[in-house]
Amino acid sequence: MYPLFYTILLVHTVALLSLTHEPWNLQSSGQEQKNTGCELTFGVEAVFRTRALVLYTQILVNNSFEDVKRLVNKLIMFSSNCCLSDAGSDCFEDQSSMFLAKVCKDEISKLKNSKAAACCGKLNVERWNCFKELRHGPSVQLPALGPSDGLEERCLFYIADRHSFVEIHLYEFSRRLQIFPSETIAQIVSAFIKMHETCCMESRPQACFTSMTAHTVTRVAKVIAEANRICQRNKAMGAGKTIIWGIMFFTSLDPTGSIAKAMDFAIDYEKCASKCCEVNEWSSDCFVDEVEVLLDQFCSKTRTTSYYTCCLKSRSDRLGCLDAIANQQSTGVPEKIPVRAGHLCRIHREHDANIILWYIYEYARRHRKQNLDMVLSAVSDFKATVEKCCKKSDYQMCLSASLPQLRVSVP
Repeated sequence: MYPLFYTILLVHTVALLSLTHEPWNLQSSGQEQKNTGCELTFGVEAVFRTRALVLYTQILVNNSFEDVKRLVNKLIMFSSNCCLSDAGSDCFEDQSSMFLAKVCKDEISKLKNSKAAACCGKLNVERWNCFKELRHGPSVQLPALGPSDGLEERCLFYIADRHSFVEIHLYEFSRRLQIFPSETIAQIVSAFIKMHETCCMESRPQACFTSMTAHTVTRVAKVIAEANRICQRNKAMGAGKTIIWGIMFFTSLDPTGSIAKAMDFAIDYEKCASKCCEVNEWSSDCFVDEVEVLLDQFCSKTRTTSYYTCCLKSRSDRLGCLDAIANQQSTGVPEKIPVRAGHLCRIHREHDANIILWYIYEYARRHRKQNLDMVLSAVSDFKATVEKCCKKSDYQMCLSASLPQLRVSVP
């Protein structure tokens, strides 16, 4: 085997993983049922295998490497059988269910991981959320990462069996870095493997490892920072825009919800997003798509039966279900925003920020499909117009003429 083969394969796997979705965050079109199990075989097997190995290790922290490999092989065999003419009904479930079904059918894994076994007693979204919680931290104190043998033995292992070396380190890193998605784990391991690829071929490997360690640590830190999507977006937007985005998301799914609920939702999300920028507060939510985090928060707060029913659906169907309800409810929102001219100008002079948040809420629930830039532009125009009109003696007429989206009354 060529010396660079497994390093190149892992780097290639990292690139392909960035184009796939974690089993927790899969979306579907909601159209005709597809043979999802067979579709898993369409891509590169190394990507599929890496994703499965990382996930199973993270939620089954007490499993041995051999236990995890056995589950991965079962999943690969299952997906291959789904391509046969007599594919079972479980081949048409979403990927999350397929990945977790193998855990819940494996008695050894359930015996070694009591918390995972408890998750198997739950159904649908409650099962997925239960397994997701297992990734927030190890259930047992794990020994320090690194083999007990010396550098020479480690290099001999790397040179003799690169494939096993890579997979074992995917397993070991995944046990300790449970909150990270498979793409991030693969990138971290890739940096670690690169050190061995370089230094194990040197005449003085110890000196090489010493000199490369700082560079590798810096690279890994960069990988993790870039993977923390929620923190990255929160830093780029700032607290103010993050709150506005939270209001927009809430009103897009619940256009008839009160402004108080919209504000509570937005403020809670901003707090969650800011925690992702504090290392000690990290959770798996920091490393997934923002929409998934917002959906989870929305579903955790909803008490309406129809919304709750949507939230119990598979993760791939939730958004479509919630959006359909929001479309129906949006017909109950008046076309124009009712406002008293005198009250508007008084609040503008005393508490301008309150006027802005109020208008964001009212505008966003009437324009549910607009993006953040469009809403901010509309709010900027509104603010400038209110400031201009409220300085005039005929402010009511000015507001009515300049802001047709309002239904202005006196005082």
